[in-house]
Amino acid sequence: MSIDLTRHPYFESWRDPDSGVESFILTRRAGPFQRSNYYTTPSLSRDGRWLWFTVASPPTRSWTLAACCLDADEPRMVHFPHIVPGGNPLVLPEGDRVYVPVNESIYMQPVNGPPERVFRLPDELIANRRLDRLVTTLTMSADGRHFLLDAAIGNRWLIAVADRRTGEVTPLRWFFRNYHHAMFSPIDPDLFMIGQGPWHDPVSGEKGNIDIRMWLMDRGGTRFEPVQSDLWFNHNCESCHEWWTPDGMVNWCDYRDGVYEVDVTRPVGDRPRSLIWPRPLIHAHCCARRRLYVGDYHPYRWSEDRPCAVWFFDRKTGRELAIASAMPMPPIEPRELRAFHLDPHPQISPDGAHAIYTTSVRGAVDVAITPLAPLIA
Repeated sequence: MSIDLTRHPYFESWRDPDSGVESFILTRRAGPFQRSNYYTTPSLSRDGRWLWFTVASPPTRSWTLAACCLDADEPRMVHFPHIVPGGNPLVLPEGDRVYVPVNESIYMQPVNGPPERVFRLPDELIANRRLDRLVTTLTMSADGRHFLLDAAIGNRWLIAVADRRTGEVTPLRWFFRNYHHAMFSPIDPDLFMIGQGPWHDPVSGEKGNIDIRMWLMDRGGTRFEPVQSDLWFNHNCESCHEWWTPDGMVNWCDYRDGVYEVDVTRPVGDRPRSLIWPRPLIHAHCCARRRLYVGDYHPYRWSEDRPCAVWFFDRKTGRELAIASAMPMPPIEPRELRAFHLDPHPQISPDGAHAIYTTSVRGAVDVAITPLAPLIA
């Protein structure tokens, strides 16, 4: 479907005062805060018809699911107040439905109709402990047979796969440190990547830090290896926020250097990395062909005196533009910023035609869409 937001009654145009780049901001509201999906989870359906996002009503920190039809002739917003995602949803190729983790379960929520539970974590794995997370970012194996779980249960972390048809769970490994953002490879049904993250012990509050961020595992439980064995966080890198490209390459941000790329089909220890976009960034994402990139900087230092920016980069031509050059601090107490997780998290739509991100330029927390065709030199 061709998207024409100039005609859509729910969106208004906004141009960055420095670059002149035009974005369209969703002004119809389902709640005070409206946030685009995390950068590894498509906000825009593959056919371009549905925009999926989440909604919050402070002071509660809970987010609920919502969707907006982008057909200017059939504008519609649907809010699902009963769906409080415990992780990032999975937008199905049809676009009009998502799989979404809620508590210990995964539900299929269509645009029209009630949710259907398709999976529940067995009680014996929870074992009367607190379940803090079932999955960070819900992904499906390339053959469509399995979900990938990175659950936080009590003071342990579980990596497991769940059969979509039977619901059977196969625990692969229990950890005593936080591994999250587990994502299946888009081309190899047995391969997935997990991110080592910081954590606080749920009892003592003691903090644990990242050593090596990115790891590869397989569905058979026979593989556990670093993506880059020589990168040690806060020693010789600040590598974080990784993602798979549709052709099976791994990209990631280094907070100081920019976006790197590596071919993980090569053996560990023999994977030369390439610096693709030399600009300090926190989150980034690319189109399916790995030509167009978007990124943000620096939401972790966001304040009244330090605005945050969203950038565009054309790898083929080297062109770089600010999509939003100076977004002000969102309308929230600084101590609440991290709790609400209001980072821009820019991403590129599955068809490569639009960037989607969370913006604060209107003095609110909004979802913005930027057509990319005018930015390509």
